[in-house]
Amino acid sequence: MNVWEWAALGYIVALVPPMFLLLSRHVLDRIVVQQFTSIVTSLVVVVLAQAFGQSSYLVVALTLAALSLPSALVYARFFERWL
Repeated sequence: MNVWEWAALGYIVALVPPMFLLLSRHVLDRIVVQQFTSIVTSLVVVVLAQAFGQSSYLVVALTLAALSLPSALVYARFFERWL
């Protein structure tokens, strides 16, 4: 494993604690966790693109980053009665 793969593994490990917040917190906290996980997932894809030398994976990361805010807004709109 090279340095980029270790960095991606570190980001993936950083996703574990917020997953427990999804189970026990309020809906508003879940929206924050969703935003955090989408940002970290975008970083994981960018780091893996660098690790594997595939620049085409960057398109996936950019798409994920661009869709993270609208998805959170849709999620908030759907659950607005509980906010």
